[in-house]
Order: sequence, then C-alpha cells, then structure tokens
Amino acid sequence: MLYKKATFLTAMELWREKAETCGFSPKTIRNTETTLKMLLRFVSPKMDLRSFSAVEYGRVLKQIKMSGYAAETICDLNATLRKFVNLAFKKRLIRRNVLAETDNLRVASQSKARVIPREHFLKIIAQTRRREYRFLLTLLYCTGMRIGEALALKQEDFLDLGGAIKVRVDKSYLHDFKMMKTTKNFKVREIPISTEIFDEFLQEMSMIRAREQSAQSNRGGFSGRIFVFSPQAARAYLHKICAELGLPKYRLHDFRHTFVSNLIRSGVPLPVVAQVSGDTQTTLLKRYSHAFLNDDQLIIEAVACASGNAAKPT
Repeated sequence: MLYKKATFLTAMELWREKAETCGFSPKTIRNTETTLKMLLRFVSPKMDLRSFSAVEYGRVLKQIKMSGYAAETICDLNATLRKFVNLAFKKRLIRRNVLAETDNLRVASQSKARVIPREHFLKIIAQTRRREYRFLLTLLYCTGMRIGEALALKQEDFLDLGGAIKVRVDKSYLHDFKMMKTTKNFKVREIPISTEIFDEFLQEMSMIRAREQSAQSNRGGFSGRIFVFSPQAARAYLHKICAELGLPKYRLHDFRHTFVSNLIRSGVPLPVVAQVSGDTQTTLLKRYSHAFLNDDQLIIEAVACASGNAAKPT
C-alpha cells in the first residue's frame, strides 16, 4: 500500500526510522544528517516523489554542480539523494524508481579523474606565487588528502615523532556551514611526509600566529585552522594557474587521484595504500584499476626474486 504523502520529508522520516531500528552508529547518522541539511538547499521537503522524473533529477544535479562544492561533496550529495529515493521505492512510497533510468554520478565522476604528471605539478608549484596555496597544493599532491580534510588541519595535526614526521587526518571541514565533521568512511589515518614539507609547515606557523593575534579581538576567537580560505577559492586559483601555464584544467581531487595512483605504480602494498588513503582495498581495485595495467615487468621481477634469481631480467 502506498503512503498518502509521498514527499521527500516522508522519505527522510523512513530513513530515521531505519537508522534507529538497524542501530546505525552516531557518526553515520551525524554525517548523513549533515549532508541532508546541505541537500535541502536543492530539494524541497515537500517535493512529491511520485512526480520526481529523470528531468527533475538532472535539474537538481545541475544545481548541485553549479554550487561550487568540491567533487567529493557533490558525489556525497548525489549519493544521499539516491539513498532516499531508493528507500522510498523499497518501502513502496512510490511505484516507479526514476533512478533506474539514470546513471550514477559517482561512477561518471571518477572516470574523469586525471593523473597529474610530475612535470606539470612542478610547473604549477613554481607558478603559484601565494605561499598558502603553494603549501596546500603540495600537501594534496604528497598526502592524497581530500580538500575538506586539508582545510580542517590544525597545528597539532603535524606530528614530529623523533625522525618520523606525519600528518594526522581525523576530520573534515565544511566551509559553507562553518563546521567540522568526521572524515569520509570515519577513518583516522596518519600519513608520512618529507622533512621539506614539514619545514614549509613550520614557516607557515609564523603567518598563522600573526592571524591569531589579529583575531583575538574578533568575536568567536581564532579557529586555529592552517588554511582559512574556501575550497572554491583554492579551485579558482588552481584553474587560474593552469590557464597561465597552458595546462589541462586540473581539479583539486586530481591531486588525490595522482597520489594513490603513484603509490600503486610504485609497488606500495595495497593494504598500505588503503591505510594512508582511507579507501578500502575493494574501492582501490575498482577505482584505480588503470594503475594496475601494463605492469608486466613488475610481475617478471617479482617471480624472478621469488624463484631465487638474483639477476633481474632485462
């Protein structure tokens, strides 16, 4: 039997009932509610799901893409929208699931991710005149952090462990809502960084302390975050640099894709890649399958070592 009110609000209530019945973790509930709050900027709670067509779905996605959110945030908003529409169909709130007629945005989005050649990265860094943006792009390239995770970084997240220097990633920052949330998949990870990056971080601290002193008189105090600009500003600056250099219009998320691809190409064991990236091994195998292709020489060398052949094949 169909519910009398086949609205998006009813689907929200169904999900909350499911979360309580299935015992979803507080983190899962909090993150979904946060994403839902953002999604309600584009979807009315009173929207009738029975008239929600493929055209309407495309219109909502277009508005989300034009909002200026990072690629990962856009995918999260799309996933949440699909989650509620699918639930409405499973609970017979609607007879027809319009999502069966549409492609999943996340699959299409990931296929467009690009690997940034090292020579392009070096050109971008050399052309980046603003020090805070140069530090951000270097971090993204060398740690694979998502932009929200980088914007959430504070001084105490850089760890000098007596020779081993790491950056801890345990939160993400939603700039539009001025709030912190947990990382994607709720994972906390520590990523090793070079002494050069750590030295650059120490140089940044002088600017951060200056900001802190000037902000002491402001209401609300100092946030303590290293990067205080928005992801939209960082994206616009990157596109500007790429245009000046005549390079492809790289995205901030391409830096993460490059980091993971480089690790896989360098023969880093998959469990280690999963640990520092925050992705599961299954996700890595699906999303970065291109990085596992054409590795015939690696296979030959591995077999040679396992068979006791000291001489590497040529």
